[in-house]
Amino acid sequence: MNDYDASAQQNLEWRCELHKILDESDSATIFDWDEGAFAPVHKVMEEANDDTEILCRCAVILCRYFPGLLFAERAYERVLTLDPKNVTALKNLSWMAVSHGDYERAAVYGERLIEIAGEQTAENYFIAARAHRLRGDIERARALFREIINQLPTDSPQLALREGTIMKAVAAQLAGWKDEADVAIKDICEASIDGCYLRDIDYYPNSIEAQLGRLRSITEGKDICLYGAGPSIEKIADKKSVLSQDNFVHFIINTFSIIEDEILKPAGARLSLACFSHPTVLFGANDRLEEFLRRDYPTMAILSNFVTDHCLDRPECSYLLEHDDWIFRFRTTNKLPPTPRDPLSFPNINTLLLALCAAVLGRPRRIFLFGFDQRVIEDDGDKSSSVYFKEFDDRYPAHDRTDEARRQHISDWVKWDAIQVNELSGVSLRMLAQMFGMDLPIIYNVCPNSGLDGFPKIDIAQFLDLVDEG
Repeated sequence: MNDYDASAQQNLEWRCELHKILDESDSATIFDWDEGAFAPVHKVMEEANDDTEILCRCAVILCRYFPGLLFAERAYERVLTLDPKNVTALKNLSWMAVSHGDYERAAVYGERLIEIAGEQTAENYFIAARAHRLRGDIERARALFREIINQLPTDSPQLALREGTIMKAVAAQLAGWKDEADVAIKDICEASIDGCYLRDIDYYPNSIEAQLGRLRSITEGKDICLYGAGPSIEKIADKKSVLSQDNFVHFIINTFSIIEDEILKPAGARLSLACFSHPTVLFGANDRLEEFLRRDYPTMAILSNFVTDHCLDRPECSYLLEHDDWIFRFRTTNKLPPTPRDPLSFPNINTLLLALCAAVLGRPRRIFLFGFDQRVIEDDGDKSSSVYFKEFDDRYPAHDRTDEARRQHISDWVKWDAIQVNELSGVSLRMLAQMFGMDLPIIYNVCPNSGLDGFPKIDIAQFLDLVDEG
């Protein structure tokens, strides 16, 4: 073996070892978000500071925690200095810039992306169009949305059911072309090819029809109250006695303690639904979820495949198998709306949208959203801010309350969530309603200043009036 071959072999072994470390970190940090768990990733970044592939892998893992997200951004910036046309870095830096509210920079990355030969894809056009729409350049955004629509014909079943075709409807709706959005949704939902519906037992071990039947036994014809933890939830907390009415079905996401203990139980209201989309969050509420599923009235856990894939084999979660009939399973394979090929694949954006998809399928009369501000409430007088209801309650993780940099990160993240929910919720929920042959219930957001724009916003007085009207 000559010196060149020996050096190449040594480099290959070195890179294989680094990838092995990243494989282990990728698995470990699904459950462990402490900064120490990410230390091996930082070490790999230092050793491979000139390797774009490894830097991008490190960045993906670091995005799972704060301040890892900041290091991830620096990693992608380093990648661009090494390879100015690196597609992965440009895509991720664009959405990161959007999350910071820097729409000008996001648009620059988006334009650089679609200038690369072979990268004129619907996904990449959408990344650039989003940035231009948010920065107020509607003309450029609509031109890019038109490129998406032209790329994705839906005038035959084979075309309508292609992977990603649903982006045509999303692009048309965001551009304001309602008729084109309606046609695209109809084409996709009514496309019929033998075998097009995904019914793989590994994906849906419980029949979809059986799941829907159990969910609807709790929710059909009733008003669902879905709770977040934003500051505006204080308004319903002050009027909580109204929540004890039999026609309400109460639905929480990611946490029991604050909402159930502070609002529902004192009001004499029963919690019926709980949604979890990440295994770490479920483990944090594991004892409470087990108690919830063992209650003497019908309850249901709404769980993503990401949760079930990582939790069902663990001894501390064995109770989930005992209550399998009362688990509603859905999939989170991408950020796209569901389609007939995979009807319970919900957009993997945030737990609110996932829970809303399940709630809509329950055929409720109406849905009321509480505590989904999707923005930080600021007091101009002392520059303080609120991210959560009962901001300084000890039941929240301490770092979420005291670290200002982390709080800014949370602020950026909830705004980024709102942008994505605003983009996809309308088409996603309409797709579900049309695929499953049902009317879409009206969804009220009981937060007049919410960053969510896709649902009618009402204040607490209007909510109480609607309840009084029956």
